[in-house]
Amino acid sequence: MKRNRKENNMIYQKTRDGVILMLVFIVFFTGILSISDGFTAGSSRIVRVREGRHTEEVEKLMGLKVLDTTDTQGIKNLLSSVIDDVFLFRGWNDDKEPFEAAVTEKMLQIKYHVHINRPDSFRRLTGDYSAIILALIPKIHQVQWTYQEMQDGGTLETKNIIYDWKQLKKEIFFDSEAESVVKYSNARDFGATASSLQRLIDQLVYFDEGKIEEKKKPAVKVTEAQMKEEIEALPLTNVRSYNEITKYDNIYVESAGAFDKKEYNRELWDDFYEKVQNGEPASVIVGGYNSLENADLDKNGSVYFCNIHYDGVQFYILYDFIDSKRADDFGEGVVTGKYLLTDSDDTMTCYYVSDDCSVSWRDIGYSVVYSGLHEFTPYESITAYTVMTSWY
Repeated sequence: MKRNRKENNMIYQKTRDGVILMLVFIVFFTGILSISDGFTAGSSRIVRVREGRHTEEVEKLMGLKVLDTTDTQGIKNLLSSVIDDVFLFRGWNDDKEPFEAAVTEKMLQIKYHVHINRPDSFRRLTGDYSAIILALIPKIHQVQWTYQEMQDGGTLETKNIIYDWKQLKKEIFFDSEAESVVKYSNARDFGATASSLQRLIDQLVYFDEGKIEEKKKPAVKVTEAQMKEEIEALPLTNVRSYNEITKYDNIYVESAGAFDKKEYNRELWDDFYEKVQNGEPASVIVGGYNSLENADLDKNGSVYFCNIHYDGVQFYILYDFIDSKRADDFGEGVVTGKYLLTDSDDTMTCYYVSDDCSVSWRDIGYSVVYSGLHEFTPYESITAYTVMTSWY
């Protein structure tokens, strides 16, 4: 299943020339850089060794490389380090194995026991996981994933997915900047040294652990006080209703739920979205129907605001839910996230902010509704913030 960019676009940018240059080194000059001691970048220490720069997580993965496919424990250790913790749930009593793995011919078969209530996220991540596995177990050519995922109503559907390196290069598991170089590479090329594995991981779309974070400074400063002032400065001193905000041209107003298809000043949202896709700082105030108050559209308390800013690095969101007495309620204050994602179905398109670029809107709902439904379904929550919903 090819990832639909419309359904899951993300703000995730790198320096194009830098990425291509580094990846060319994988193919032609792997392991020739000579760099000295480590230094701190952000909150994680970056290790510098003779064959190049890589993180401690990647150094650990290289230490788990498996050359003997009969080494069952070695394969298990590698998989447990590659797969995200949430998918390693060991049952309510912590006494179950999350998966079993075996090599047949040149295929690694992974049979999952955990019930997946983030179906889209897991499907996307298995591609990235497989790229790392193929690099670090050079004698295998395919990775097979068999697992049960949640569907509507809490039913389980068995999935069986097989990846090889050729297929991974065709699907969208690598950043677009890397596609031209990855196309001519073999998986084992990226498992040759820690620096080459680092370059592979840095180009994976969904896998985050162990990436070297881009050292990018915010282009503008965003504060909670500033964001509150922008909402309070709206010309709505005496009237706080949904119908009233549709008369103003300085905010985007989304439709009032599934039965009201009209929206106002859409060009403001489109301009904001275009800028942040290009990595430019931008902001917009979104107004919408406050379903928490359940008020008529012309009554006080029928409106909420979402003030969203992008500083060139991350997103800041401040919600203001107006009550029937026209009082502001800023709730928990400003929240943040790295990615602005969008997901669609037959009725609407939802835009949301999260630190996990693999999750779909369906994943977010399922993780709440079906957490702990079965002994092998983990309790989990996904932090994501809705900023705009557009109904068809």
